[in-house]
Amino acid sequence: MLAAVPVPVCVETPQTNYEIGQCSAVEVIKADQRMTAAWRKPLKDVGGSKTQTGQTLLVEQRAWIAFREKACQEYQNPDLGRDAQIVDGPMCVANIINDRAKDLESRYQLNHQDQINP
Repeated sequence: MLAAVPVPVCVETPQTNYEIGQCSAVEVIKADQRMTAAWRKPLKDVGGSKTQTGQTLLVEQRAWIAFREKACQEYQNPDLGRDAQIVDGPMCVANIINDRAKDLESRYQLNHQDQINP
């Protein structure tokens, strides 16, 4: 059995599959924006991707992106139904992205609010 994923508020009211899919996509975009902000700050602080530390961060980020691209694929299985494809799958991806953002924020002592409201 797959783990339950948190559902955004906009999905809690009956809507069309298209609207629910759009809502889920927005959650992924918000998570990605948070992670991108959390990733750019330490890269900038070490002098960019031309430095040795920057190259190390870049290798790590690329490995994480490869993981993200493969994660949550089980939700695309048609046997699990349409809800898994349009809600659970994208929310799984959003959770993975948010986890990466939290990790970066923690390791580099970033404040999430400062990252989204510079």
